Amino acid sequence: MALTKRALAAPQPVGDPVAWPVAQRLLDCLCGILEDHRPVKCCCIFYGAEVPWDDCSADGGREGMAWVRITGVYPTDRFPAQAATATACGAQDGWVVTLELGAMRCAPALGPQGQLPGCDANTAAAEKAAQDAHAMRRALFCCDWLENSDQRFLVGPWTPASGGGCQGGVMTVTVHVNACVCNG
Repeated sequence: MALTKRALAAPQPVGDPVAWPVAQRLLDCLCGILEDHRPVKCCCIFYGAEVPWDDCSADGGREGMAWVRITGVYPTDRFPAQAATATACGAQDGWVVTLELGAMRCAPALGPQGQLPGCDANTAAAEKAAQDAHAMRRALFCCDWLENSDQRFLVGPWTPASGGGCQGGVMTVTVHVNACVCNG
């Protein structure tokens, strides 16, 4: 008996129906708000345990970077508590997706003779961070990023952050999602 060759189709990516759609919609909101008021050079979804703060420079009226990062996904029987067991649809109450929103801008630099930045430079940097924190809150509360009007979410604290010549802050949001991993 002769073996027949079966043509293999090119592998198709498996779309994530749980975390990716909510992260993408929130990113679209955050990037849009920043684009209208304080444009960044890079606004994207980052992956990993932390976001590298590697480009906070300014160029052509754009400065720094902003992001949404998926930090956790787990099943829930009662939002936002983690369930002990799971199904393809999370648990009795679906899924919990935790996201981090962040923005980094240029930190005040040392002067030509190594002098520390003055009060005006520090105040201007603090104002940029406060404006970015406000943009994150506007993305969460004033933009249409939720799947439906009944979708629940919890907002975590905005926390200042700095390092590598960058300064800004991060904020978390915990989102209730109803999706099944086997559909589609």
